[in-house]
Amino acid sequence: MSEIRCAMPLFLIACMVISGTASENKPPQQIKGWGDVLDPDGDCKINEMNGQVTMEVPGIYHDLWPGQGRINAPRILQDVEGDFTVQVKVAGQIRAEPGSVIPGLASSVPFQAASLLLWQDDNNFVRLDRACMVKDNKSIFFCYYHAFKDGKRVVHVSRNFQDQATYLRLDRREGKIDAAFSQDGGKTWHFFRPEAIDLPMKLRVGVAAMNNTNKPLRVEFEDLRVSKR
Repeated sequence: MSEIRCAMPLFLIACMVISGTASENKPPQQIKGWGDVLDPDGDCKINEMNGQVTMEVPGIYHDLWPGQGRINAPRILQDVEGDFTVQVKVAGQIRAEPGSVIPGLASSVPFQAASLLLWQDDNNFVRLDRACMVKDNKSIFFCYYHAFKDGKRVVHVSRNFQDQATYLRLDRREGKIDAAFSQDGGKTWHFFRPEAIDLPMKLRVGVAAMNNTNKPLRVEFEDLRVSKR
């Protein structure tokens, strides 16, 4: 009987190890037409209904900023190769509140954003944001375009716009990236200067949400389109 009693805990431990391994090897959640869901901290809600994807980020720091910040923002990514155009509509409201920035961060400015991504890895990617920050107690709404190479920011430009639904678009052609936004349903596009950004032929593209405030953020993505050139 004593041998049986000793064997049972070992059996239970083995079951727990097998169960844990199976959980770790579980494939990521997928959203048809959008890609693989990544939620590094496991604290965000990501859902799709009737073609609209929502991301709910709690009032906890989530970012895509190598070195000075973190790479823990929720995102959805799919594979793409060669030259392509990717665009998405960011609906709803993005409005950071005065005095809401989480203390102790590299940035002291409240910031929330919904982003269109070109993704190689944690240190090499392109972000095009529909963003809001608070400066001098005033909310500023803007399109924020930046790229990171080997963990360093090599592109860092922005342009103010209205607080309303916005289309974001990234176009890769012959080694150059064109970034643009539209606030009239895609009728008129406002372009940033084309940038030569060294990225591999095989990439991932998708969307993400970022928040450095103690207020929750809910972003709405619609009409994701990925087209090969």
